[in-house]
Amino acid sequence: MFSKTADSISIEKTSLPSFKTTKDLRAQAELILKASPLKVTQPRILILKVLLEKHGPLSTEEIFKSLRRGQCDLATVYRTLSALLDAQLIQRCNFGDAIARYEMINTNHTSAHSSLKMHEKIHSHHHHIMCKSCNQIEPLEICVTKDWKGHIEELGYSKVSHHLEFSGLCRQCTNPSTTSSITNRQPTA
Repeated sequence: MFSKTADSISIEKTSLPSFKTTKDLRAQAELILKASPLKVTQPRILILKVLLEKHGPLSTEEIFKSLRRGQCDLATVYRTLSALLDAQLIQRCNFGDAIARYEMINTNHTSAHSSLKMHEKIHSHHHHIMCKSCNQIEPLEICVTKDWKGHIEELGYSKVSHHLEFSGLCRQCTNPSTTSSITNRQPTA
């Protein structure tokens, strides 16, 4: 079902169970860790579970606040995020606001309680747009660089990757009079 490679974890397109509940998300996090070179630890399971459930991108502080009090301290969250980054299980998203945010690599931004299979969630490549005013983050399920990747590979490069994020003003911030009841919006993912 899973195979480890030097570059990343690949998941064969076989029938995997649907992950619908919090318990299922924990099981999914454990499966991801078992397929990786990392040791399965409680903080790693908990942080992956938060990222699977909330879909990110989330800041370190948002991840920490999502954990129940006493599950792990902030220093452990930072160390765990670093290990998950090194193992290429998560990616860092930078929006130019000096706040690093994290999400599962190529997760699909649909509900964690949907009937999507695990491999479908892992294989959805996307970008983001962030509102410059309220910091709302939305996924963009398109990739404008797919044609460029083939050209770059023709030049002899391998393991090509890219990072591209957009920013602008969301509908509510562009037209504040139409949404006067919305104030101090929090970033969403």
